[in-house]
Amino acid sequence: MTEKSAIFYRMVKRAEKIRRSKLRKAAGLKRFSEISAEHQRCINKNRPLILSGPDYLVAFACFDCHKSFKKRPAPKSEYKCPQCSGVMAHMGRSFKAPRKSDRKQWKKVERLWSAGYRFHTNTSRQEISPYPRFLRETDEWIAKNPRHPFRLRELWPRD
Repeated sequence: MTEKSAIFYRMVKRAEKIRRSKLRKAAGLKRFSEISAEHQRCINKNRPLILSGPDYLVAFACFDCHKSFKKRPAPKSEYKCPQCSGVMAHMGRSFKAPRKSDRKQWKKVERLWSAGYRFHTNTSRQEISPYPRFLRETDEWIAKNPRHPFRLRELWPRD
C-alpha cells in the first residue's frame, strides 16, 4: 500500500465512523462513554440514576420438568415454568443444572434445595465442604453440615 492510498483509506475510515455515529444517534442508541457521562451528570446534580436492575442473572429450576433458566433477580417475585406453569425454585448464581435425563441428580438437587442449601460461588472459602456428588450421600451430608455457609440462616439449628 502506498502512502497516498493509506491516507485515502484513513479518510474513508473516518468518514465511515462519522456516518455510523450519526446513525446510532438517530436511532437513540448510546455508547458506553455517553452513558458514563450521563451517570456523572446525575451524580453531580444529586439525582439518582435510574437503572433497569442488576446486571447479573440467577438460576431458577423447575423440579417437575427438570429444566433450568437464568433470569434477573426480582424482589419477592415468583417465576413460573414456561412448560408446566409451576413455580420455579431460586437456586443461586452458580447453579449448573444436571442433564434433563439424569433423574438421580435432579432428586439430589431437589433435596438440597428443600433443606435450604443454595448454589453460590465458592472462591474465597476453600475450607467449606463441597456438596455431595451422589444421591446416596445427600442425606448423610445434610446431617453433617447443618451450619453450612450456603444454607439459609433461618434453617440453621438453634443452639
